[in-house]
Amino acid sequence: MSVIFPLVFTYPIESGLNIEETQTANIIVAAVLGEGIIAAFAGYLMEIKGPNMLFWSLIVTFIVMWILRYQSLILIEKQV
Repeated sequence: MSVIFPLVFTYPIESGLNIEETQTANIIVAAVLGEGIIAAFAGYLMEIKGPNMLFWSLIVTFIVMWILRYQSLILIEKQV
């Protein structure tokens, strides 16, 4: 949570977006829920397949987040 809170306020400013308070609150809630889901998913995979799955779950999560970031930049460019 300590990483997400400042990120929610700096990311829109750096991207040139104007967002309202309710949108900021929604981003914070989604990010916190996402952190919980990723941790639960990694724990589930480690329980089933073993400790090596932590590495692979982190790699897959990184790739998915990178793709989402790339797609968000494309959407921002279309709006401007």
